[in-house]
Amino acid sequence: MRAAAQSYPLSHVSFPNLQEADVFDCADWRKPRFVKEGLKLDRRAGRRAALYRANFERLHSELRPHLRSCRTVYTHNPWGEYGHEEHVQVHHAVQRLVHETGGDLWFPNYCSNRSYPLLQRYIDRIDPEYAARPLDRELAERMKRFYQSHGCWIWYDDYGWFPQECFARLRPPARDTARTCMPLNAIRMDLPRRDPWRRWRAAARRVLG
Repeated sequence: MRAAAQSYPLSHVSFPNLQEADVFDCADWRKPRFVKEGLKLDRRAGRRAALYRANFERLHSELRPHLRSCRTVYTHNPWGEYGHEEHVQVHHAVQRLVHETGGDLWFPNYCSNRSYPLLQRYIDRIDPEYAARPLDRELAERMKRFYQSHGCWIWYDDYGWFPQECFARLRPPARDTARTCMPLNAIRMDLPRRDPWRRWRAAARRVLG
């Protein structure tokens, strides 16, 4: 990733000095629980949970000077797009900073069957007045090739781009139960099936040989 940062093809881009916590799929996305630093992680996170917590404070500290004078900020959405614990964390950190400065926070409309339960918690808070822009497909393909050449493209190789990008923002919760929502760029993911007895079987195999 350092090599990619040093040869990044876009100007006016800076990279925070953080180590990825690598906690993808360490939260219960069927019943996600919020904590200060993002989402509650389960035992699968192990020692990485400590880094996840520390990264929240580091993000808050490193982003503050960059966002201090920004009136309009774009970041990950509250449900982590397709469902990534660290995307949720970035949103929490940026939201906290934007709240301090009184800025305007926008986020993209991506969602998946994995993150949909978390999206539902925000239905009554999504501002129906969203912003839509056509996708710059040439730039998207250029950046995809760049990430692939540096071994840090982590998405599907055959991913098909949506024709437009939509951005929305949150507003105070509504009292009514019906709410016009922004359109969603919906992604279908193959979700791993959780086996509650997996750890016990693994331990038994180690003991019994």
